[in-house]
Amino acid sequence: MEDIEVCECSGQDLEWHGYIHEAAHAVAAVDNDIRFECIYLYAEGAGPSVNGGLSRVTAEAKMPSEDPATWVLPDTATSFRFCAAGTLAEEQLIGHGMYGAYDKDVEYWLKGAGRLGAITAAEFHALIGGSADDVAASIMAWASCNEERIERLAAHLATLSRPTEVSYDEVVSLVGRN
Repeated sequence: MEDIEVCECSGQDLEWHGYIHEAAHAVAAVDNDIRFECIYLYAEGAGPSVNGGLSRVTAEAKMPSEDPATWVLPDTATSFRFCAAGTLAEEQLIGHGMYGAYDKDVEYWLKGAGRLGAITAAEFHALIGGSADDVAASIMAWASCNEERIERLAAHLATLSRPTEVSYDEVVSLVGRN
């Protein structure tokens, strides 16, 4: 998974990355029975800063609790699919992912798994349910099979005025269940 290409897009292209990223998280959540409250779209320039302040988050899936352990545990492999779906869907559907997004998502997931320190490859593979390459390939194949659903939700997000939110139930209504 270290081979994720870095996005050097700007403007609308970067926003589309954000929409695909969050839509993939949301569709993966629905498909894996992980409940979230909403996809929150921040006002222009108002999202949390990332990458040392070089950019800002445009949207995020808001979870029911600030504690990631509530959705990561007990099924770390399924929750990893939800977590990694954002960047891996970008990689599959656009050809590259946003800089730092995968690392930030995995860091949050690791916190929920109770793994804040160093972790070996074998420990990581046990938590995600297989080798990193096999799990990534599986998630990317899922993204390819669900491209229409992910892009439908991303296109919907792109039409909305910000700030706003799209509830879990609205997402299910838009994309259905797999």
